[in-house]
Parts: sequence; structure tokens; C-alpha cells
Amino acid sequence: MKEKASAELKKLKEKLDRALKEINRLNDELSASEKRHYDLYENAPDMYHTINKKGIIIECNRTEAEMLGYSKEELIGKSVFDIQTEESSKVGKKAMEKLFRSGEINGLELQFVKKNGDVMDVSINATVIYDKNGKAVGTRSVIRDVTKKNRMMEIVKNSNFKLQAIFDAITDGICLLDKDFTIQDINKSVPKYFGSSPVDFIGKRCYSAFEERGSKCEGCNVIKTFTTGEPANYSCIRKRKDGMLVEFEVSAFPVKGKKGKIEQVVYYMKDVTEKKRLERQMESSRNLATLGEIVAGVTHEVRNPLQNILTGIDLLELEAKGKGLSLDILKNLRSFTGDMDFIIQELLDYSKPVKLELKEWVIADVVSGVIDTFEDQMKKGKIKVLKNYEKDLKKVYIDVRRIRQSLRNVIENSIYEMPDGGEFAVTISSHLNPRGEFVGIRFYDSGHGISSKNIGRIFEPFFSTKADGMGMGLAVAKRFVELHNGVITVNSEEGKGCEITVMLPVKKD
Repeated sequence: MKEKASAELKKLKEKLDRALKEINRLNDELSASEKRHYDLYENAPDMYHTINKKGIIIECNRTEAEMLGYSKEELIGKSVFDIQTEESSKVGKKAMEKLFRSGEINGLELQFVKKNGDVMDVSINATVIYDKNGKAVGTRSVIRDVTKKNRMMEIVKNSNFKLQAIFDAITDGICLLDKDFTIQDINKSVPKYFGSSPVDFIGKRCYSAFEERGSKCEGCNVIKTFTTGEPANYSCIRKRKDGMLVEFEVSAFPVKGKKGKIEQVVYYMKDVTEKKRLERQMESSRNLATLGEIVAGVTHEVRNPLQNILTGIDLLELEAKGKGLSLDILKNLRSFTGDMDFIIQELLDYSKPVKLELKEWVIADVVSGVIDTFEDQMKKGKIKVLKNYEKDLKKVYIDVRRIRQSLRNVIENSIYEMPDGGEFAVTISSHLNPRGEFVGIRFYDSGHGISSKNIGRIFEPFFSTKADGMGMGLAVAKRFVELHNGVITVNSEEGKGCEITVMLPVKKD
């Protein structure tokens, strides 16, 4: 019996020894694990701390102490709000109230103040700590230093601001187009050119925004750039919202992505309206100088014989009256001679140097005065006159005699185009474009319109579609308007009437 009890005690002792060894092994492993986790906690790249409900730091890792320039002993016991900037402290207190309501908070960005006074940008993820009864007793937080990241973002942001400022400061128009021809971005010069706002362009297809088309333009150069990868250069004329035509030199440049494929095109527009106008004016001046010499000679050679003819007609009229003969033939000769003299005078007006006598005028009064001289003619021709004048227009500084003649020539042309009656509308309004302030006078007639082959020639001297026309009226009008640094343009389609716009600069204060 004793032997049996002894054997059982021996077995029990062996089991107990094995159990003690296992416990010691587990304790060793637990200790090692705790050490590893403590080392990870202490030396983690991010900061960790635990605070109570009052915000007092009751535990922190060595990383946080070192990054803030404290020892752990100095940091533990401090209020977490004492190591934050004044502004962050306000934000942090509100965030802590929210944290205890929601249980966690992520990505809270605050600023910590180091012991030496330097400021550190941090991002905080925090969770609430509960006791065994489920009562919130504090929070645990993981804090990451994001100072470098924020500084880099600030640098990038400032660089973007600088690039955008440069982009917007360029006086030429720039658009960024994607493969669908959608305008992704524009600089400030594009709306300025077209008298519109950015919302009229961004997100729209270029052919819709610039050409008011529903499909791609025929022979589109941007397609060539997307296809070949080569830049394209060309010229075009586009209409502003106010009806003014603007001449552009356009360039398209490819923008390649990471894989070397063309993903976008930079669409660069340079307004060359003024440049082209000056070039045409210089060419016209050269032509006028040549024409002036010819006209001066012709005038001298023609007017002397004309004067002799008129003298002869006077003598013949006296003789015919004395004999009681008919004067009809002589009257016709006098009329034809007068026509010839008028033609010579038009040539002189067009070709000789003109010295403008400039004064301030209310343009609405000038336009109305000219229209009134055609009142009877328009009534007889069943032409309805419509007027739409903007109020409080600024005065223009013009040679009123030359401008009246220009306007008369335009109106005469419109009346001629409506032999069966129609509608003649005049609109006067103010305009602002890159060249400055202008007053625009828009004449519209519902006549035959101008064919595409003739529209580019109507301001040329001696070009006329009239059977009995010499073709100097609109040429003279153009010359006089341009001498005022103004612009005259035409917009017409055959069978759809004609619109001629005269733009005169406002007198500068």
C-alpha cells in the first residue's frame, strides 16, 4: 500500500515538474514577447501616447519624447494641450469631445510645439480606452510627423500658383485640349479675346466653343498634331460675341504622357488683328502713293477738257435759247459731265493725303443725321428703318465730314441691295477689346447679301457688282474709318442679307 502511494506521488511530482518547466518556458516567451513589443512601442517610427480624460499624458513612447525634445519623465504628466500651438489646442479640445462620442478619430491634423519652440505638423489617429465596466477612461493615439510632407505640399502648391500666374499672365490665348477635343484648361486671355467667361470654354469641345459647330472642323490641324506628333501652325479668323472678327495665328503643340503617347495638345492663339491691319494699311499707303500720282495726272488731263466742255455747253444753251431749240440734249451732256467730275472727285478723295479735323461728337447724333438724309428715298423704296442705340455712350473724336461720307457710302450700298424694299437696322453700342474702348455702329440690311467669292473684295477700289457702279464707295469708307484708327468689317451670306460694322475708338480722357 505504501509502495503504491509512493509511486503515485512520484508520478505526480514528475507531472508537476513538467508543468513548472512549461510555465517557466511560457513565462520566458511572454517576457521576450513583452520585451519585443515594448521595444517596438518605444522605438517605433511614429509617436504613441496614452492620455486620461483630462488630457494628461500618462504614457508615451521614447520616439515621441525624443522627437519633441523631452525625456519621457518630463513629458509624462503634461497636458497634451500644453504641447500644441494655441490654434491647435482649440481644435484639439473640440476633437477630443468628438472622440469620446464616436470612439475613434482618424487623420486629425494638428501642430505640436517642441521643447525648443519649433513647430511640428502631425497627423493623429486615436481610439478611446474603456474600463471593465465599459466606461471611457482615456485615449490611445498614434501620431505621425507630417511636417516634411506638408512642407513639400506647400512647395508644390506655391509652384502651381506660380505656374498658374505665369500661365494667366501670357497675353496670348492658351488652351489645353484632350483627345476628344475637350477644352481642359484655358488662361485668362482666351475669354478676354472672345468677350466671354471661362465657363463658356472649359469642358466644351473646341469646335463648339470657337466655331459654334456640332462636329470637327474640316482639315483640322489639331487632328494632324494628335496623329503625327508634329506641331502645326496656321491662321484663322474668328468672331467675337460682339460680332467683331479677330485674326489669329494658331499653333498646336503635342503633350506626351509617361508612355510617350500624345495625350493632350496645347492650342496657342496669338491675336494678329492689329498687326494685319497695320500691314494692310502700309500696303494700302504704298498703293495709294502710286495711285495718287496717277490720279493727279489724270485729273489734270481730264478736268481741263471737262471745263472746256462745260463752257461749250453754256454757250450752246445760250444759242439754243435764242433760237427756241430744245435743251434736253445739252442738259444730258451737263449731267454726264457732272458724273465724270464726281468720279474724278471720288478718286481724289481716295488717293490724296487727308488731314483729319478731329472734334468730339455724339455718334448717335451723327448716325441719325446721315440716316435722315435718306428718309424720303427709304420711304419710296419701302424700306423699314429700325434703330437700337445704347444709352450713355462715350463721345468719339472724329472728323465728322469724313465719317458722314463713310456712313453715307455704307447706307447707299444697303439701299441698292434692297430694290424691292426690306429692313434696314442700325445698332450702336460700346465695345471693349485688347485695343481699347470703341463705339460700334452695326448696319444690317435684308438685301441680297454677298457671295463668298466677292465678300473678300468689297472694300477694294474699283470693285463693284453694280452695273453702273465704279466701286469706290466702300473703299473710301474703309480708308476714312482706318484713318481714325477704326475698323470696318463685313459679315454676309448670299441670300441672307448683309451686316457691316464700323468700330470707332473712344476719345481718351
